[in-house]
Amino acid sequence: MAPRRVLSVDGSEVAGGPATHNAQIHLTINDHEEDIQLHCIMIGNAPIILGLPWLKLHDPVIGWKNHTVKFHSDHCAERCLPSSPRANTVPQEKALQQYYKKTPEEWEIGETDPWEVCQTVIETIKKTDKPKPHQVIPTEYHEFLPVFTEKEPTTPPPHRTQDHHIPLEK
Repeated sequence: MAPRRVLSVDGSEVAGGPATHNAQIHLTINDHEEDIQLHCIMIGNAPIILGLPWLKLHDPVIGWKNHTVKFHSDHCAERCLPSSPRANTVPQEKALQQYYKKTPEEWEIGETDPWEVCQTVIETIKKTDKPKPHQVIPTEYHEFLPVFTEKEPTTPPPHRTQDHHIPLEK
């Protein structure tokens, strides 16, 4: 896939860099089930972050206080739910168990651990060549390409009038 920018809630680009690989998984949240394609990047500790397009499409009702997720949208009723939508409460202990990575011994037959899928893809990303800066950076910023090189500096920055002395102890 061509590198794809990933933006955070505030509109800034995430530190994990562009998404360069996808992973196809089967996602289950209570009675809600679907096959979903994830863009894999290195970001935070969460195994999956469902973005704004997914949230808008499925329009879940989230009960933060009671740890509930309800799917009432027409989209979910037609495509993702086995029967009419109903509320399912997940106890906090079960929610934590679902959040943290399962070991292969805990997997159910046919279950794919999304965390493992993404970790495998991330390892592949690390082993493959990174895209060159000129491939990812928009043309209008190519005059600044030297800023994006990964070479180590060979000299300290020049002294400036704003510099202040920091005494170092021996």
